[in-house]
Amino acid sequence: AAEPGTLPWFNTVVYPLLKDGRADGEVGAFASCPMYQCCNEGVYCDNGDNVITHVRLSGMGLSGTLPPILSQMTSIVHFMVFRTDISGTIPTAIAAWTLIEEFHVYDNALEGTLPTELSAWNAIMEFYVRGNALLGGTLPSEFGAWTNLDRLETDNTRMSGTLPTEIGAWTVARIFEVSNNLLSGTLPTEIGQWRRMI
Repeated sequence: AAEPGTLPWFNTVVYPLLKDGRADGEVGAFASCPMYQCCNEGVYCDNGDNVITHVRLSGMGLSGTLPPILSQMTSIVHFMVFRTDISGTIPTAIAAWTLIEEFHVYDNALEGTLPTELSAWNAIMEFYVRGNALLGGTLPSEFGAWTNLDRLETDNTRMSGTLPTEIGAWTVARIFEVSNNLLSGTLPTEIGQWRRMI
């Protein structure tokens, strides 16, 4: 069975939907809830399949860490938990979110590095981790697989190293914010393939 995490909001809002241990964030008894809402504000579902597709819990003063059990929400499309006090690391387990399109966890207190496993997010379009002052490491070269990426913001973190040449594959990218980091080296010539930058 699923175990609760350390986030108060997770324990009261998301965990009750997952506690039976069923995969894919199935909500079962919540099927009669209003369309796109699993009877809990900020957690929305596709009532046709009874799966969690959106989590929007931002600016609510939340604290704690992101529990690996979130990986059970394999139908998640939008995960927006920004401008809160979320700390700890980004769990590698959420690489299971292969349908994710928007991941917004900016202006939190996250630390550690960006898991290379997230390269499995083939549908990702927006990736915002800016404003996490303790988030470091390098931008993984594996993220070059994100060929649908439209916007990436990693500014105001402690990311370091050089930008990988593989990001040249982000040919549909329009916004690329990496200022106020500890990056070094030069811009890869491969980004000359970016034709849509704003």
